[in-house]
Amino acid sequence: MPDEYAFKYAEKILNSSDKPLLIYILTVTNHSPFKAPESYQVKPVEVSERLNQLLGPLKEHGTALLSAYQYANDAFGQFITNIKDSPLASNTLIAGTGDHRMRYLDGTLANEFAINYAVPFYLYVPQKILQNVPFQYDSQRIGSHRDIFPTLYNFSLSDASYISLGGNNLLSTQSIESFGYNAQRVINEQGSYDVYQPEKLYPWLMISCTVKRVRLIIQTHNKAKSTASFKTTICVGRSLSNYDSSVFVMEEFLAVLLLMASATFSGTNCLMSPP
Repeated sequence: MPDEYAFKYAEKILNSSDKPLLIYILTVTNHSPFKAPESYQVKPVEVSERLNQLLGPLKEHGTALLSAYQYANDAFGQFITNIKDSPLASNTLIAGTGDHRMRYLDGTLANEFAINYAVPFYLYVPQKILQNVPFQYDSQRIGSHRDIFPTLYNFSLSDASYISLGGNNLLSTQSIESFGYNAQRVINEQGSYDVYQPEKLYPWLMISCTVKRVRLIIQTHNKAKSTASFKTTICVGRSLSNYDSSVFVMEEFLAVLLLMASATFSGTNCLMSPP
């Protein structure tokens, strides 16, 4: 089923509910056979040389992959826009992430060691909640999937007790354990390593950071080119180099794009030093 129908159904449930509600959606368009619905008009996509390199023997599927990815992002974006433009905007939290990376891509590049297994985490919190719940965004904070629900609990459960599985509120005003992990990678403040080779650490390299505006920070592609339609410049900081764009947005609400499962990055140009 195309993603848009799942989101439309979620909207219908939210609009008809008269009590607190948790909806968990697993979308499927961005999975094999990677086909956008015929009703969706795909905007032009270009398969880069880098993507072809990462796809290897599957490079002939690059256009289909990008088209399905475009549709999936557009469907999710339309859902977010619909919620924010409705009365639900004041009492609805939206969290979006991936359960795994793109499995077909080459994950052996040393300069992308940690980020190869990372996925995005998007969070929307209504302004009236942000005004009443202390929070702090720290671009150097590291986390993984175990931290998502503790972060959501902090903005939704009103001091209710819950059983912890060891995760942290990623927007806590207090210091937290700064590490993330999954089945292949562990990442911490020192760097990243393979779970089967913990003695082989890929340490961070430090590079400078310059931000001209606060509203939007975007990491560009490998070369230092400006990116149209975005309103700020580059922020370069701790992490892994030559990775395509990731965005951190702060508007009247809190919106965070975190690369999870291996690390938490935002607005950073990343560089990993091989051991």
